[in-house]
Amino acid sequence: MTLPETIRYARRDDVAVESFPDAVLAFQAMDCRLIELNKTAIELWTLLDGHRTLGDIARTLAGQYGMPPDTVFKDLADAVISLEDQRLIKSLTSTGSTERKQTMISASRYLANPDVLCRIEDETGAILYNPDTDAVQVVNPVGLEIWQTLSIPRQSGEIAAHLQSVCEDVPAERVLQDVVDFLKTLLAAGFVGETETDDGC
Repeated sequence: MTLPETIRYARRDDVAVESFPDAVLAFQAMDCRLIELNKTAIELWTLLDGHRTLGDIARTLAGQYGMPPDTVFKDLADAVISLEDQRLIKSLTSTGSTERKQTMISASRYLANPDVLCRIEDETGAILYNPDTDAVQVVNPVGLEIWQTLSIPRQSGEIAAHLQSVCEDVPAERVLQDVVDFLKTLLAAGFVGETETDDGC
């Protein structure tokens, strides 16, 4: 998907970034997750202030590095999508993640990776560990509920409906959006797999 140059992104309020001698880490409060940022992500993070459009940022970087703006914009768009999928930034324009989320809602079913280990931490949620990639994911109780439903293939809409049945006073639109975001995170780290929907089943 190609992002429009006019779209604007801002850093999420529930994310904190700290610099350490050997790394820069972002703490994503919603999922209680630490994410290491590379040099490109850090530079982009400082530029996504909610005022600059992606086109503005691409032209700034193109001038800084002496590269064609079109090339810079393509790489910039890929990096922005990755940061948004990790819930480190948010779109201030309706165009952007909505179309990608709708594709996820209608096209696929998701299934827990059987090799992933899940350690339940009392009432605080759980820790997922993928031995194939050494990836670790801390999930809150809602994330654990989602993970447990993925013992069989599920669509995002099915998971959202399940959460609404077990959680009180949760807006349907917000639940679906959070489910899609969470599935994206799990999919990217190999905690879940994706299968095409078979309408004949």
